[in-house]
Amino acid sequence: MPDATDSGREQEIRVVGAGALRHGESIPFTFVAAGETFEGFVLRYDEGPVDTLVAYRNWCPHVGTDLDMGSRRFYSRNVGRIYCHTHGAQFQVITGECDFGPCVGLHLERYAVRAVGADALVTVPAGDSAATHDPENPPEPAD
Repeated sequence: MPDATDSGREQEIRVVGAGALRHGESIPFTFVAAGETFEGFVLRYDEGPVDTLVAYRNWCPHVGTDLDMGSRRFYSRNVGRIYCHTHGAQFQVITGECDFGPCVGLHLERYAVRAVGADALVTVPAGDSAATHDPENPPEPAD
């Protein structure tokens, strides 16, 4: 799994093979912020006129758990959304906004990503919010 070390600065992570992903497929990656390791994923979305790679942190804004619960599956073809295996929250692929489930209106943490040949480069900004995430006190869902 591609990874990056904590430098206190913006991190660029090479995700090998991400350029060859097919619609709905993903590859996880890790990064370190404030001395802790976190996981993200790159996902290919190819629906209609849109064919793009997106990258998000593997973290549900509802309860602070991993979206995939370790399955490495983030996308449901049935609903055309990224989804959380914990409570079924569904997120729009392009924006990361939850539009169904317990955290409607909240967003996944998105990272800039660009294809470079057969790979992808993901940019995790300095001071990423993952570094300040407190799993015991997740953010409150929107009313």
